[in-house]
Order: sequence, then C-alpha cells, then structure tokens
Amino acid sequence: MNRLSLILFQIFLVLILFTDYSYSGIVMEQMRYELKTPDKKDKGILLIQDNKMLFKDTTNNVSTLFDFDRDQMIVLDHNGQTFTVIDPKAFVKAIEDYTKEVKRMRQKHLESLPPEQREMVEKMIKKRELESGKNSTGKIVISIKNSGVSENISGYKASKYEVFHNDKLNEELWLTNDLNIQKELDLKKMSNLMTEFKKVNKRLGNDTVVNEDAFINLFANGGFPLKTVDRSFGETVYIEEVVDIRKEDIPEDNFKLPSGYKEKSVNELLKSAF
Repeated sequence: MNRLSLILFQIFLVLILFTDYSYSGIVMEQMRYELKTPDKKDKGILLIQDNKMLFKDTTNNVSTLFDFDRDQMIVLDHNGQTFTVIDPKAFVKAIEDYTKEVKRMRQKHLESLPPEQREMVEKMIKKRELESGKNSTGKIVISIKNSGVSENISGYKASKYEVFHNDKLNEELWLTNDLNIQKELDLKKMSNLMTEFKKVNKRLGNDTVVNEDAFINLFANGGFPLKTVDRSFGETVYIEEVVDIRKEDIPEDNFKLPSGYKEKSVNELLKSAF
C-alpha cells in the first residue's frame, strides 16, 4: 500500500470509528495485518483526550493528529521530520486536482499503447472497479447486516456486522456497546470534519455512493469497532484489531507539534506519497 493510501486509511479509519463516541484519556493499541501473512503486523497506537485524537503508526513512523476545536488534521512524518496542516476543504480540492491529473496522464498513456495492449489494460481497470464493488451503472449501494455472531475482543463483547457493496461482502465490523465514550470529544465537530473528509473518497473514484450514511447510523446504534476485516482490495484481505485498551492521563505534549519539524504543503505531501 502506498503512503497516500496509508494516510487516507488512517483518516477514514479514525474518523469513521469515532463517528458518535468518545473517550477521556484512553490509549488503544492496534494491530493491522494481511490475512495471508498474519505474522507481519503493522502496529499502531491511538490516543484520545481533550477533544483531540492522535494515531501513531509505529511501524511506518507516521502520525495523524486531529484537533476538533480547530477543525484540522496534521500529518506528521517522523522520518523526514515534517508536518502538514490539512484544512479539509483545501485537502479535498488538492485531491480532486491531483486525481484529475493522474487520470489525464493515464488516458494519455493508454492512447499511446497498441490496440490489443490497450484493450487488455482497460479490462484490468474494469476488473478492479468490479472488485471494489461498483455495479454496471458505476454506483455503489451499501447495505449492512447483523450476523448474530459475537465474540470477546480485548475483554469486551463484540457483535459482528457485515457491510455489502452491491450485495458483495466488502467489510466485517466487530462492534461493542460496552464502552462509555461520551466525555472528551465534541461529536458535532467531529461529525462535521468527517463529512468533509468523506468527500476525498468520492474524488478518488467512488463518485456515486448510495446510502453512505448507513455507516453513521451503524456506529450510532451498533457500538464501537474493536475489529475490522477489510475485503475491499479483492483477494487481499486486511485485518485491524484492538489488542489492548487502557485509561490513563496522557501528557499534553503528545498532541503538540514536535520541535524542529518543518512544514510541508499539501501538494508536496501528495507528490511524496506516490
């Protein structure tokens, strides 16, 4: 997965998981791995306190900070010692412009290919679209079902929900209602920020998603996700699971910019991500 995909994954994961719930002084340890290679795990830590959330990708040494009082997100590259302050509307516009340029370059490349080779590449692109859940009209219709199955995850009872895109299983979510998460985060501000960032997904190809609010309704009533099984990448299946949850006071310095880091623009971030 390239770095842009990783950053966007962090954005959607954190924002979607916390649509209607919040913690005070909570530390969560997470593991992410591919189903075929469970021994190769990416590790992450999520810190939540005082209307802020910080996701630390300890494997790739990248962090994502959400400040809901300021309505902004900051991406921290610890290897390059840089940070990028992202305004959601500006980010959506940058993604839109960048995606248009990528599509233009791809079309130009296709036109330069011999007919047989061009046809083969176009079939591959069509296949990927079908694997992502798009139907013949280009629409993705989301439906969610409660499987009736539950299990204990990190000490909490979690129920399994299945997310379908056009009747094809796209994701499995294990949710719990046993956590009280309504203290430190302004849920209205978080919801507004999530709405803006959801537009990024549309700019990346899913322009006509039907019933996308099903996710919001699910987390409002179904609980907090402790485990996800992502089948949206075709044969490659990714699993993300919370392996430890603890309450503790988190030093405020965790939510501040590290000293000595240099600012990188959104456009520079996008270019370096590919």
